[in-house]
Amino acid sequence: PVLGLGEAPAHPHNRARSTFAGSPEQPAPGPRYSGHAPGLRDVPTEPDAERDRVLADWGVSVGR
Repeated sequence: PVLGLGEAPAHPHNRARSTFAGSPEQPAPGPRYSGHAPGLRDVPTEPDAERDRVLADWGVSVGR
């Protein structure tokens, strides 16, 4: 069946697959593979909050 957004989180199939995480309006990240339980990723609180760490991971030095 085609479910409305209010009905979808309560459907047994969606509950068994953890399709929705947290609030019903927040779909869980996908794709979901067997035996893999991804977590929800936090978003940086301000622009460029993780820039230096990401550049260092890529091997780029930050010239400041």
